[in-house]
Order: sequence, then C-alpha cells, then structure tokens
Amino acid sequence: MGKSFPDPKVPPEEVVNDALQAVVDGIEEVYPGEQAKQLNEQLMQDPKAVEKFIATFLLG
Repeated sequence: MGKSFPDPKVPPEEVVNDALQAVVDGIEEVYPGEQAKQLNEQLMQDPKAVEKFIATFLLG
C-alpha cells in the first residue's frame, strides 16, 4: 500500500514502539514518524491549510 508514497517511510519497529508506548501511557492517538507528527501539529494549527495541501495530491 505504501509503495506509491515517497520516502522517508517509518520503520515498522518505530511504529510498534510508538503504538505500544501510547498504550502504556493511555494515549489514544498515535502519530509514528516525523512526517505524521508534523502533519498532526499543522492540523492543530491550521486545518484548512492542511486540507488544501492534501487536496493537491488528489487526481482530477
């Protein structure tokens, strides 16, 4: 599924570690990898700008 997405890809070990740490900490939302963390921060600051940016990746 992730073959068409550009690098950097998050190593599976990092995803597992972040997910398990979230369970230990009682956190419901997990954003493994630097890109996901940055996207979440941007969504919290300006969701409309992120929406417009993501729309540029859609076909048509």
